[in-house]
Amino acid sequence: MLAFPDGSLIVNPTGNAGLAKGGTGDTLTGMLLAFVSSEKDVKPAVANAVYFHGASADLWEQTNAERGLLASDVSEHLPLVMKSFEY
Repeated sequence: MLAFPDGSLIVNPTGNAGLAKGGTGDTLTGMLLAFVSSEKDVKPAVANAVYFHGASADLWEQTNAERGLLASDVSEHLPLVMKSFEY
């Protein structure tokens, strides 16, 4: 769940326990910076970064064991996940 200073909340349906590893938070931080710097509105930028971060882990998990996920796996799957969405 994402909580914003104005009191609004957004529930993120993506992600799995494989993201509870060193380095995956760094990957998310990089994604947050990239999304926030390229969008006018911070809320959707943050929500999209978190969604795509989790969706990348979910895609990886479809063919691999959850506990083997590395931060680099999230980065490698990000283009595939983003390509599947229309903006």
